[in-house]
Amino acid sequence: MDASLRLALAGAALAVAATAATDPQHVSIVPGSQRVSIDEFARRQLADAGATGFVHVRDLRAAKTLAHVGDPGARFTATSPIAPLSVVKVFVAASWLEHGLASVPVRCTRPPKAMLFDEMLVSGCDSAGADMAVVLRRRIGESRVLDELRRFGVRDVTLPSSATDDDWGTVLTLGEDRLSVTPESLAAFLGAIGRGGGGLVSAATARRLRSALERVVQRGTARAIAASLAGTGWRIGGKTGTGPGQCGDACDGWFASLVSDERGGRYAILVFVERKGAGGGAAARIAAAVARQLMS
Repeated sequence: MDASLRLALAGAALAVAATAATDPQHVSIVPGSQRVSIDEFARRQLADAGATGFVHVRDLRAAKTLAHVGDPGARFTATSPIAPLSVVKVFVAASWLEHGLASVPVRCTRPPKAMLFDEMLVSGCDSAGADMAVVLRRRIGESRVLDELRRFGVRDVTLPSSATDDDWGTVLTLGEDRLSVTPESLAAFLGAIGRGGGGLVSAATARRLRSALERVVQRGTARAIAASLAGTGWRIGGKTGTGPGQCGDACDGWFASLVSDERGGRYAILVFVERKGAGGGAAARIAAAVARQLMS
């Protein structure tokens, strides 16, 4: 190969590598490269897990969706309404913090103990989440709670004023029916948290929520991926969701996550898988794998 051709190929390789470093969707054509688009990588992760569902990735700094990969039947688009399951607790917690209730304990019945909102998120205690929703209703009024949830991105909320406290608490902690989110609305909400509030919540609320979500991974319901970003300088936090009902290994699983670097929130990665067990399992592992791919 003559010198001019070698120089041309080298220049092309450097240009491609530079593009790949700045554009996670770029497909590398450098010989021997294993880099693939985030869409293709996410699709492979779902296939390897034998899962149907979706992966949604948003670049928070560029304010754009990098990928949305769903099942071939397109049942889960970026704007499809989906039951959030226990991910709804994060929306309720945001309202809780916005009204200065961070130091107010809520009750968990199994095991019986009082805890603050962040421990409720970390442990996933449903009874504590229900208590938080009921206390918030009594403190600020049901219409204000629902208005704030809608502003945060929760959709199709159908909780009438006649709803009992038990009904109210169940809907707003289990998130199985009578409300929904879309991948786009949930990613936007997490994006606001990652950007220090983003005009949606206060900086203090965003900081407390991000810290609580990271502890969900460090020692909570998503601890199976606690070491996934070790040594990278990046952090991942998120909220798991599992259901509906007592479904065991046939549960649907949610993992709504926020990936941060030293400058703050970097990506929102949402994973929903059908009938593959708890959200801290396959859904969380797929999110962690996508996060590592984004760093490569």
